[in-house]
Amino acid sequence: WCPEAIQNTVAIAERCNVVIPTTDTGSGLHHKPLFQLPADFKGTRDDYLRKVCKEGLRRRYGIDADAPSHTAEEQRILERMEMELDFIISHSLANELLVIWDLLWDSSRDVWRIYNIGRGAVCGSLVAYLLPITDVDPLKYNLLFDRWLNEERISPCLIMDIDEWSFNKDIILQVASNRYGKDKVARRVEAKPMDTLTIIKQVSKALGYHCHRKIIDTVTSWKTAKYDSNYGGLSTGGCGTAIISFETSDELQKLLKSDKHIKEIMEITITLEYCLLEEKCDLDGIALCDSNLFEVCPVNRHNDGTLETYLDWFDANQLGLLEIDRWKMNDSFVNGALRCYNERFSNQLGRDYYPDNDPEIYASITSTSSVVGKWFAAKHSGLTDTIRKSKINIRNLDELTAFYALYRPGPLQFLDEYLRRRSGEVPVTYETPELEPILKETYGLILYQEQFMQIVNVISGLSLGKADRIRRSLGKRKVQQTEMWQGVFFEEARKRGFSDDCIAKIWEKLQYHSMYCFLKAHAVARALLLYRVAYIKAEVL
Repeated sequence: WCPEAIQNTVAIAERCNVVIPTTDTGSGLHHKPLFQLPADFKGTRDDYLRKVCKEGLRRRYGIDADAPSHTAEEQRILERMEMELDFIISHSLANELLVIWDLLWDSSRDVWRIYNIGRGAVCGSLVAYLLPITDVDPLKYNLLFDRWLNEERISPCLIMDIDEWSFNKDIILQVASNRYGKDKVARRVEAKPMDTLTIIKQVSKALGYHCHRKIIDTVTSWKTAKYDSNYGGLSTGGCGTAIISFETSDELQKLLKSDKHIKEIMEITITLEYCLLEEKCDLDGIALCDSNLFEVCPVNRHNDGTLETYLDWFDANQLGLLEIDRWKMNDSFVNGALRCYNERFSNQLGRDYYPDNDPEIYASITSTSSVVGKWFAAKHSGLTDTIRKSKINIRNLDELTAFYALYRPGPLQFLDEYLRRRSGEVPVTYETPELEPILKETYGLILYQEQFMQIVNVISGLSLGKADRIRRSLGKRKVQQTEMWQGVFFEEARKRGFSDDCIAKIWEKLQYHSMYCFLKAHAVARALLLYRVAYIKAEVL
């Protein structure tokens, strides 16, 4: 009824000549909020981060950083902390970590606001563990800081992921709003392309046609057939289904010829694929700014007064915002266990309360009779069946971590080999003795990205940052980069005395595993979460 409204949007767009400043223009742009130092502290934010980490050393390891002397083990931990702090400070990240620490940890009472085991590469940071903003000891589990932050990292680095449980929903948002102001904090809602079948329904409704059921049934049956045969069990999801089925489904072609309405619906659906977005339910974030957000990016204000933006993660970083991703954890079983932890032990750190070597707890995870085992079977039925059929007895966190990393579409192909090596049926061999300390825990297989990086570092002497670049190049099958890195790897490995035959075998192994190795830092964090949930449930019940 108002066509000029559509015409005017074009007229306005043609008059616009706006350049939005971004971080990649070399302008040093940033809109990150500043952590407020205590009034009685005389120093910079870099100094304060070091002070908090020293307090964490005493809390976590009982180490006095300023003592006149230290044992060899204490010195190793101190050197790791100093290495990470030097990198963080030199790259101006101290303020960001302090802001996140302040949101998660109530320093005035020495308690968690939100208990955060952690997720992702940040779990490889000792500084994150000391603050604390994670509860995974990277030294105990041989995790790498360089997988999170390194000199070779080209893309913007995600500083923090947190789990948001139903019982502490929006605590971080509330604390951030109180700290920095409601107009400087917004939910960052992730959006994804609308499912193809939903688009078909909406297009049919808009056109007033009632034949969409035929199309949906046809596309669904075609998609199921392709899922079983041609795609190796990997679903195409909603995106692209209409285009592919339009071109290849004989049954749909017959429908198109017999019904002009169906043809019109499909043509419009194909045009709209990837264009229509909907909220992604399991992930959202918080964007924090040093000024009012509506001066920096588009926002929407809710009735409750809070702001919301639909920027994706990359755009939020390009605008210089501080962005924290929140993963919505709606599992009632896990929520109940962690609510119990928060209520009773929020002033303790995880390792102070949970012994991580209780064999009964590991047994309960895959037991058919325990409450924890039944929950685990319901959530991870395929993995549970595999463990039970193989008569596997998970004995420690290393093995639980390995199974978490193995049970996904790519690495699953290594499960049988892992089990045979674990049982002693197949001998474990190494191309060179230098690999044994790295691969011993996974019986000679490269299951983790950290292992890949360590192998490249030990064999060629290349930095862990360069090793991470090689991993990403091989994993994405970038031919030119792969050939370049292969030449560098061989040349540097020769200098260290390795034979061409040995180098070739190791490179072949790296190539083969590059697409499938999993981030150990994340696998450890998820395995630790499962173990602690099992421990709490066993204690409560």
